[in-house]
Amino acid sequence: MYIPGYRIIRKINHGGMSIVYLAIQESVGRVVALKVMSPALNGDPSFSERFQREANIVGQLSHPNIVSIYDIGRHENLNYIAMDYLPGGSIHDKMLSGFSAEEAVDILREMASALNHAHDKGYIHRDIKPENILFRDGGSAVLTDFGVALARNSGPRATHAGTVVGTPHYMSPEQTRGKSSDGRSDLYSLGIVFYEMLTGSVPYQGEEAVAIAIKHLASPLPKLPAQHRRYQDILDKLLDKEPDKRYQTGRELVADIELLQLKMRELGDADSDGANLGHQIQNLTQTIRWHFVTGLSSVSRRLWDNISRLRFSRQQGFYQAAPKLAGLSDFTTRQNTLVATRLQKSTQRPSRWQWLLGIPKQHQLLAAGAASVFLLGLVLLAWLGSGSADTSDRNNKTTVPTVASSSSAPQQPAQSRSAKAQTLADAPANANSAVSNPKRSEANAIAGDDSLALTAPEADPEESFSSAIDSLYEADQPASPATASDPLLDAEHQSQHLELATSEPADEQTDESSLEQSSAASSSVSANYPFRVTPEPQNALVRIMNIRQKYTPGMALKPGRYQLEVSAPGYQKYLRWVTLAEQPLNKTVRLTELRPVGSVFNSALADGGKGPTMVVVPPGSFSMGGTDANTKPIHTVTIKQRFAVSQHEVTFNEYERFAKHNGMPLPGDNRWGRDDRPVINISWEEADLYAQWLTKQTGMHYRLPSEAEWEYLAKSGKKRSYVWGDNVKDASDYANCRRHCSNEYSGFFSAKTAPVGSFSANDFGLYDMAGNVAEWVADCYRDSYRGASPNGAAYKQKNCPARVVRGGSFKADAADTNTYSRQYQPQHTYHVDIGFRLVADLSQ
Repeated sequence: MYIPGYRIIRKINHGGMSIVYLAIQESVGRVVALKVMSPALNGDPSFSERFQREANIVGQLSHPNIVSIYDIGRHENLNYIAMDYLPGGSIHDKMLSGFSAEEAVDILREMASALNHAHDKGYIHRDIKPENILFRDGGSAVLTDFGVALARNSGPRATHAGTVVGTPHYMSPEQTRGKSSDGRSDLYSLGIVFYEMLTGSVPYQGEEAVAIAIKHLASPLPKLPAQHRRYQDILDKLLDKEPDKRYQTGRELVADIELLQLKMRELGDADSDGANLGHQIQNLTQTIRWHFVTGLSSVSRRLWDNISRLRFSRQQGFYQAAPKLAGLSDFTTRQNTLVATRLQKSTQRPSRWQWLLGIPKQHQLLAAGAASVFLLGLVLLAWLGSGSADTSDRNNKTTVPTVASSSSAPQQPAQSRSAKAQTLADAPANANSAVSNPKRSEANAIAGDDSLALTAPEADPEESFSSAIDSLYEADQPASPATASDPLLDAEHQSQHLELATSEPADEQTDESSLEQSSAASSSVSANYPFRVTPEPQNALVRIMNIRQKYTPGMALKPGRYQLEVSAPGYQKYLRWVTLAEQPLNKTVRLTELRPVGSVFNSALADGGKGPTMVVVPPGSFSMGGTDANTKPIHTVTIKQRFAVSQHEVTFNEYERFAKHNGMPLPGDNRWGRDDRPVINISWEEADLYAQWLTKQTGMHYRLPSEAEWEYLAKSGKKRSYVWGDNVKDASDYANCRRHCSNEYSGFFSAKTAPVGSFSANDFGLYDMAGNVAEWVADCYRDSYRGASPNGAAYKQKNCPARVVRGGSFKADAADTNTYSRQYQPQHTYHVDIGFRLVADLSQ
């Protein structure tokens, strides 16, 4: 697209009637938003009339919070308007990042002032909504898009009777009826926008426009959350269904807002904050009371259930009667997975024993402690009274069961519950069993399925049930390191065990018999030995995969085999089996970098091709600053992590892939050539968008370098005034510039860019860090380094007036291409001698 007098940069917005482009008005060098009516609408005179009317209306309005018009015209079949470029986005854009209620009130006041001015001039906007309220660089709100605005004295010609104009969520009741409206209708719409800014949603919602309109007419006024109740009176007056009861002018609204803001400054937020705090205390009290009552009731019920089943016999002494069994499908596993057949889903009455698995652990412990004290007292009384109880039988009856392990641990006596559980698990299952399908049982065992699978018609019901409960309880206990093959290990650890079993180093492999001997020996050894791992780098994460405890340096473990994992960002993961013998183990693990310092790579793009050539540079410290007034004070900066940087300035070839992918206009090359020349005529914003696109395409985090990072790269981590050293006259082999840079690209009468890599690289292997094109960096410009970050982070501020430019260009003398000089430019501007390069964080 071509419009005389304007250089179009890119499309920034579009609607049903027009497209808005970012452009430069060449006659004055001004950045503007160029609104171009769609050529397809030229056949309908009403659209051209409306487009022309918008320009005429805005041209008559002069207010800091109303968009300004610079030019209007027609070229061939294109109608266009040149107006303010508002880079701060819309209200909806700001809502994504979040803003305070005070900011929302400021926006309300500015819009009320703008509408008051428009209404005084005789114009009604009729389409107030968040998309039509944009922001300048400084943060002030600006009212835009007067495309459906109406002059109050325009008569019936402007809008047919009964026509509904506006956006359904924001239309006033009179607008939804299709009746004539005035400035009070705009104030109603502004009230809807205000409510949305405070709450994040519109008050009246529906699937169709008619449903929304009915709510505007009949639904009660919306209420704000408690923290915003101070604004309720203003909102109620804005959204009154009767226009006569609303604010009659924007001036009245501004007066009420300023009065409220004055009251808030004088009285503070004590009233609102106190109410909010009281509400929070009330909720907290109710929550604590509910938890206390529920927990006490649960513990009391379980304790009484235990006591009610106490029995006594001279042979057994005191014991607990087993509950009536209704089948294994009546209780759940520790994952709350119901064990039932397909015909017996969840219809069974819950078992009494489910409380062991359902109540919180702290309640279990409390109930168990109380029951233990009570039982101990009864046992002492019985012992003192009888003295003839058969203690050996009692001991046999109360042997503590253990979970049967797949390792070669010593077998328990035949009377133990775990042995019986193992026998039951190996027995053929009946038709109603959860393991009636052998293949499914095998798959569950491999996957680490904890579902209970115990059935045996001939087994003792009490013993079977108790064994199942004991197994479930023990499954929640910390696993011993020696039982690495315990079937209760989680699926992740088992899968890693299976993967690495065939890939262990030769010096760490152990045949089956020796492994069994080691496991048996581990089971019989009671002593623990320190296990210490020293990783390099020191920030690496150390884990032992086949134990439940978190690794701590020098932790004591039983002798056995352990799967050790050491990992760190930017390094290859270390994953090996190691053996802890009957002595302390100190192991040093040095990780291998994924991309070592000095390596060169190109990240693959998701849509094909490769990204810029990147070089990995080391961390280090350097002195930042120089002799210029805006480069002081000189201070030390430490770059703590290695990172990658593009070896050359980003070229036309690399940038054009991004531009074509996003449908953006291609930047001009000033007739010097494209391909491997550095891309020019790129704003800071577009350079940042390119970095974001590369991040999405490659999965690595690309960004513009900070000012400190750029200077560190230019100096190669050393103390030097120029990329090539300290003598300005040695510039010819390293830079494309004017004086002292004699070459074919820059002369006394003409100068242009050179293909990247035309001159020697610096000590980091980077080209064109001086001259050729200056480079955008991430920092917002400030006139000194006071308070600068010692770790090289970019300086940012909310409303950035200009961005820093480093490195000098082909237009500069060699002395101006030093490593510390800094200039600045507004981030929306374009220049034939400014380009950029990127860095990538090596966090993977």
